[in-house]
Amino acid sequence: LVDTSGSQKGEPLKQCQQLMRQFIQGLNPDDTFSILDFSNQVRTLSDTPLANNLENRSKALDYINNLQAAGCTGMLKGINSAINFSTPEERIRSIILLTDGYIGNETEVLAAVEQNLQPRNCLHSFGVGSSVNRFLLNRIAEVGRGISKIIRYDEPTAEITEFFQRINNPVLTNIQITWEGEGEPPIIYPDSPPDLFTVPLLVANLMKKYFKLTLKKICKTLL
Repeated sequence: LVDTSGSQKGEPLKQCQQLMRQFIQGLNPDDTFSILDFSNQVRTLSDTPLANNLENRSKALDYINNLQAAGCTGMLKGINSAINFSTPEERIRSIILLTDGYIGNETEVLAAVEQNLQPRNCLHSFGVGSSVNRFLLNRIAEVGRGISKIIRYDEPTAEITEFFQRINNPVLTNIQITWEGEGEPPIIYPDSPPDLFTVPLLVANLMKKYFKLTLKKICKTLL
């Protein structure tokens, strides 16, 4: 899901296009995908998920190369279109938002994500540019059970590769947390934990105690 509004014109859009090419080329063999871009309206490469094959990757790269930046930032339309995009229920779906975050309706966008994002769906945010709306990008990833990343124009592509490798290989999904201590159970935040990727997952209770779920600790628990 890529922002092609007027504020993305020039280097921001070029950076987004570079990111998207790397994402398409780095898909797993059995992955399916599509591309949505938004400004005043939302446009899409395909209304249904495409198989990861040579023909569809070629279509995607042509689509990416022809993107142009113009118009207003209709992020709410883009978010809703991505959330409601038709995919098989048995699949884990990752939505990657590429934007500078220049909007004036942050509250509406965040509410749409928090209220409508379905289980087994993650919304990751990737901020591109020198003056990114960090609050929005970080908060979208938080309520979207995803990961946020901000990149400057001069940062190496290794940063991009690391981000994609993280979100492309979840360690555990559908995580549930239960409390077995004495007394009333605390309020756990977030109440619906995100998937665990190759970075620590931070969960807090009302007493402000923090727990890091790492792969090593989980393996010990399972054993």
